[in-house]
Amino acid sequence: MRSDTRLTPMPRKTAICLRGHPRTPENLVGRSCKRCCHMVEKRARIARRMRNPLAYALNQLRRNAKKRGSEFALTVADFPNLPTHCPVLGMELDYSGAGGPNAASFDRSDSAQGYIPSNVVIMSRRANILKNNASIEELERVLDYIRKSKSQPPDAGAPKGESQLLRMKF
Repeated sequence: MRSDTRLTPMPRKTAICLRGHPRTPENLVGRSCKRCCHMVEKRARIARRMRNPLAYALNQLRRNAKKRGSEFALTVADFPNLPTHCPVLGMELDYSGAGGPNAASFDRSDSAQGYIPSNVVIMSRRANILKNNASIEELERVLDYIRKSKSQPPDAGAPKGESQLLRMKF
């Protein structure tokens, strides 16, 4: 047997993990790759959210309340029947955690109080954002503006070449 055909021994530790990430001391957690651990944790979070979206949302609210120093006394038992439609806008609610405008969102009726059953309403994310910081007077002004703009043709009375957007005063 010729010496040049012999197999060379494999190095004891490989330079990359099984998924191709570099095995450097900065990238290791024990014997595992940090990037692989992060991917496994992310998949586990998604699986928990899909298994029980309400419990997952309540855990997120609990963490946020703790950061703010707010009271938190909600449990899954406080919501025996989840609403299927937004009580404000009437759109169908999405409980998948996707975060779109029709995603279910917890609204505190009185922001000074914490997350307690008598203070929380489930509504669409869009409705919650619309009522977030606006006062009743501001919402009435927006409503009046929309009513006026809907009743007039888009460029009624505008000089030639001037669009309605340019005439708006912000």
